[in-house]
Amino acid sequence: MGISTKARIPHGIIPCDVATLAGHSDEVVVCAWSPTCSLLASGSHDSTARIWTIIDGPCNSTLRDVVVLTHAEAFTVEDNGLAAICEVDWKGDGTLLATGSCTGETRIWTPDGALVSSFEEDMGHIVSLRWNQMGNRLLSCGSEKVVVWDINTAGSRQEFNFHTARILDADWKNNTSFATCSVDRKIHVCQIGLNRPTKTFSGHRVRIITGNTATCKADEEVDNLLIENMLLQGEINGIRWSPAGGLLASCSDDASIKELINNTHRKENVWPSNGEVVQFTYESSISPRIS
Repeated sequence: MGISTKARIPHGIIPCDVATLAGHSDEVVVCAWSPTCSLLASGSHDSTARIWTIIDGPCNSTLRDVVVLTHAEAFTVEDNGLAAICEVDWKGDGTLLATGSCTGETRIWTPDGALVSSFEEDMGHIVSLRWNQMGNRLLSCGSEKVVVWDINTAGSRQEFNFHTARILDADWKNNTSFATCSVDRKIHVCQIGLNRPTKTFSGHRVRIITGNTATCKADEEVDNLLIENMLLQGEINGIRWSPAGGLLASCSDDASIKELINNTHRKENVWPSNGEVVQFTYESSISPRIS
């Protein structure tokens, strides 16, 4: 376990500037830097998260510390019986790390590896795990529902389950409000303390694939189609609030046939607070253009 420089080095990069952190025994699917120091957290299908201390100097230096954080084993078919760590997120002040597993378990750790809290919920695969800015709430987004935990009150939680299909992402707008997106092609804006969304956005189109062709249609057009032998796509894959919380960006599968062929385009919607939609498309390495 430690730093290795034996990995294949891209052309033009000096070997001493590249390091491989070795130790996980299965796929590493997520990583996150501490916001306050040179600690890097990683999560893997081997049911562990690790906190790596990165030392200033050449990349082949010896690691000072590697902290291994272990989630309990769980019987899941897709992860060969292990509780894969699929999400990690640092609290804003760097004092706590949250880890989420494919079994719906969320754990909170100190940087030196002490387990602070453990929350287990029947919520499916955790797809997003986010601290709010104040650090007093943790948003745990599973594929089936969202749970917000009050960190200062043991066991205090609120459940949000407004989507009709698998949830794919969530993001805080401010300390008490957040948005979720789903395969159902809807975005819900939720508020702590309320049992219904404060806003619901829709407008992403459905991509219909028949053989080697693809077309995009609105929901009401799809209702009148014969769905047999057709593949329907269009889920909203990710959402992010602007830093000030006034705009919400969403990315979806409702792209052009060109994207289907070479995967260089995608469409995004930017949702101002009043719900008016501004659409733009962009290519890789090209600035956005209004369409």
